[in-house]
Amino acid sequence: MQISLSLPSLEENYIAKTVKKFDESIAKYHGDISNNLLYLSSTAINLVYAYYKQLSDLKIELDLMNENKECDMAVVSIFYTSQLLANTTIEMQEIFRDERPEMKAQFDKTQQEMMNNICGKPPTEKMKQKYKLFKQSHNVN
Repeated sequence: MQISLSLPSLEENYIAKTVKKFDESIAKYHGDISNNLLYLSSTAINLVYAYYKQLSDLKIELDLMNENKECDMAVVSIFYTSQLLANTTIEMQEIFRDERPEMKAQFDKTQQEMMNNICGKPPTEKMKQKYKLFKQSHNVN
């Protein structure tokens, strides 16, 4: 979803179509994730739910943009949310590494910079301002 919506599109309702595809793909893994929560610490579980909340907030924001024909701002929303999701993923990786040393994962937070920049260049100041006004006018966090 992030990469699809980080590029502008002229297709009508492309936000709704992309979110629907994302929902269908994540549904496949939701059961596995839920079943494995039993094996995680409370801190890790909280991060999993923080990740879900960030995705939910993004979907709500994208739905509003789609309804209000403000699809050009999807790239801004995706840009900022992808950074939040990346940071949450990095935190989870650190917890898994610390709690499950038998996994012997080589993880170095400083080597994850590309994860934070997956959605390209930062939005322009004009788009940042438009996005900020949109969020304020629709009472979006």
